Amino acid sequence: MGIKEEAVGEAINLGSGKEHRVIDLANMVNELTGNEAGIKYVERRDWDVKTRLLSSIEKAKRLLDYKPQMEFEDGLKKVHEWFVENWEDIDKSAEF
Repeated sequence: MGIKEEAVGEAINLGSGKEHRVIDLANMVNELTGNEAGIKYVERRDWDVKTRLLSSIEKAKRLLDYKPQMEFEDGLKKVHEWFVENWEDIDKSAEF
């Protein structure tokens, strides 16, 4: 992979380009992490209006010829696996 001069300094979203419901994301995370506490529904905050998320990948397509190659669920699993494998190092270097 090389450097694309037109992309230097740009903020670029990388994602699946497919819409996902927030509740589905929460359920996926709970399943992956083994969280049996479930989901707690609370009143929305004034600024918290999204019930669905869609990453805009148009700039990435235009500047980088980006094409998603992985389904969102598979990517989420890989991220979770990375955190599990690296948690000891993360815990040592982060303040929570």
